[in-house]
Amino acid sequence: MDSPTPLLPIKDEALAEAFRHGSRRALARIITRLDNGEDPSPWLQALEKPEVAGAPNAALAPRVIGITGPPGAGKSSLIGCLIPVIRRRGLTVAVLAVDPESPYTGGAILGDRIRMGRHATGDPGVYIRSLSTRGSAGGLSRSTRSICRLVAAFGFDLILLETVGAGQAELSVMDAADVVLLVLVPGTGDSIQWEKAGQVEIADVFALNKADLPGIDALESALRSALDHGFVSPCPPEAGHEAPAAPTLAASPAGRHSLWDGLPPIVRTVGNEGEGVDELLDHLQAGLKRVAERPGLWRSPVRRRLRAGLEEEFERRMRLMSAEHGPIEELTEKVRTGELTLEEAIQAGWRQLDM
Repeated sequence: MDSPTPLLPIKDEALAEAFRHGSRRALARIITRLDNGEDPSPWLQALEKPEVAGAPNAALAPRVIGITGPPGAGKSSLIGCLIPVIRRRGLTVAVLAVDPESPYTGGAILGDRIRMGRHATGDPGVYIRSLSTRGSAGGLSRSTRSICRLVAAFGFDLILLETVGAGQAELSVMDAADVVLLVLVPGTGDSIQWEKAGQVEIADVFALNKADLPGIDALESALRSALDHGFVSPCPPEAGHEAPAAPTLAASPAGRHSLWDGLPPIVRTVGNEGEGVDELLDHLQAGLKRVAERPGLWRSPVRRRLRAGLEEEFERRMRLMSAEHGPIEELTEKVRTGELTLEEAIQAGWRQLDM
């Protein structure tokens, strides 16, 4: 027997109604509750807008840009420059900055929000919120994916998701974001480090920040060399079209494909001055558009978010599953076509894998 659909308690209906009417205070309160470990399912089912007639789940529309990179790469400064450019293009933006957990309070230290707070003052089109890792590895908190969906349901056009900056193991951003931006700076590492830099494999766009510093040419050369030697394989062709030749891109043993037909975009930026930021945003928006137009790509948001949702439900069991597990593929297609909502698919996956 199917489990009943989670219902929002009556005591929370007023908060939900305030959220629907655009109350930022309501948004902040619900985010706090999810960040504190509350079950997100009732909130998401109550607040995510119903799908548009004939279209897949509206909650899955590509809009989350994950921004990751080593500590000191200038991620926050770069986001601070992206915000006004996004606003000039007539888009609203929410920034979710995942900060290290305080050893005393368990909360976020709020460093990112302090640095970027000037952009949110008096502008209803900008929302900045810090989240605590809550002891979670991988650069995000356990609730980050659900909070991204909640913020999208509130109506923001773009969501910039900044990770902690924990280094090479910080890979969970690809399960929460539609497009991943990797920010690098001169002195990131030598060619041996590139061989084990897992972040390079998950990035869709690269920003070589602090491009006014010595060593930027060597950094770009090392990155291009790493990409040329097989970290990713070309974007798979659309039905009825041949893939463009890309002899320098070897097939990745993990089967990961690029969003692009060739090498991912590499943009030099100077975050403190805004240099290169317009070009960078052009590539990020092009990536979001490509994800929307090519739902069959290996890194389709439906497939990745379904898998991430299942992991949140029963993390221990999901570690034992391969990426090609049958039920995930079947449920992915049902969510993509609108036959199931993401929440319904997660619960169906739980029942199938719990047998």
